[in-house]
Amino acid sequence: MRESLERAERQLKRVDHLIYVSLKYTRTVDILKNTVGRIIEAYDAAILALMEFMKEKAAMEDIPKSPGLRTTVLKGKFGADSPLNGFLDHYLRMREVFRSDFDSREEFRRNVTMIAKLKGEVIEITIDSITGDYKRVKTFVALVKEYIGREGQGDLKEMLDHVELELEFDKRY
Repeated sequence: MRESLERAERQLKRVDHLIYVSLKYTRTVDILKNTVGRIIEAYDAAILALMEFMKEKAAMEDIPKSPGLRTTVLKGKFGADSPLNGFLDHYLRMREVFRSDFDSREEFRRNVTMIAKLKGEVIEITIDSITGDYKRVKTFVALVKEYIGREGQGDLKEMLDHVELELEFDKRY
């Protein structure tokens, strides 16, 4: 569990560097795609840490191997109105974007855009949107850390509010 959380935090550091250093100087779609991949890896590690914690507390018997099944199990455990559902949906969406075919627009310029083509839908990933995605996964990792730190006791909505307030004061958020 601790190892998974540490892995999630290491991925967040890599995403931070990709956005604020690599992307700033290269402005290529390859860096955007790599950043999406690192965001997915951070989500994977945090979800695994949460599931390992729940298994340790006997809230579940085994951890599914499939990421899609993991999200379904977590949604079932926490309920339909859980704050986790938005993060889990975002995670699944990022996975779809990563696996999709994509085009580029305005490479080597400030408005570099990765255009992902999903089932009848076009999603544009820009520097600004990937920064928002980074902040979202950072919030999710902090929420999982808070949940595990409180031994699964308390209201998730209150924990989310607490985490968002803490991150708001972080200079790098």
